[in-house]
Amino acid sequence: REGSERVWDDVPPVDFRRVDWAAAQNRCLASNSHRFRDLPASQSDRFRTMSVGAPDTKQAPQDKAQSDGKSYLPRTAFVIRTWHDFHYTPDDILYLRALISELSLLSGGEYTIHFLVQVRDETLQIWADDEVYERVLNEALPAEFRGMATLWSERQMNLMYPGLEENWARGLSVHGVYRSTYMPMQYFAHQHPGYDYYWNWEMDARYTGHWYHLFDKVINWARAQ
Repeated sequence: REGSERVWDDVPPVDFRRVDWAAAQNRCLASNSHRFRDLPASQSDRFRTMSVGAPDTKQAPQDKAQSDGKSYLPRTAFVIRTWHDFHYTPDDILYLRALISELSLLSGGEYTIHFLVQVRDETLQIWADDEVYERVLNEALPAEFRGMATLWSERQMNLMYPGLEENWARGLSVHGVYRSTYMPMQYFAHQHPGYDYYWNWEMDARYTGHWYHLFDKVINWARAQ
């Protein structure tokens, strides 16, 4: 361990528990806004229901955009699926910090990390009460990630997608997370229309390399197919 104490001589240690990762992502995007075409802002009213079947006015994704002759990069929402009573271990927190740093901040805003948090307690009416929403949010995530979350519940999806015949196939609701994963993802996309692409990601994935390099290779491979 001789000399190890000098590792902080040039750069002081950072208490990452005090970092606001949502604010860091927003500053990164603002600094790099010239790289992206203008897209709609996120909805400020989290309780607005979707107009299912309404025409989609959003432009198709483009790598080389616009009438002004400039070339723009697409933006991607990297949506991590989790739930309100998930226990975040030190490994989970280190994984998430690496993901945000390597995929979002080091890409200059090409990716933005979000949490799509399922509220499994159906008595919590998060769609109708700001106070309940904020209380559940504060309990659902470590403080450093709270500004990146969107809450949802199966009961809420039942209200947003009415008229579907409930048949409880294999004991699972038609509005449930196992049969209708697309419902909360579509709700998220409606609330956050400022992206060209949306990734649906699970909490139990790990990668030992650099996250941006991984997705760059995956995307290039997919295009080549």
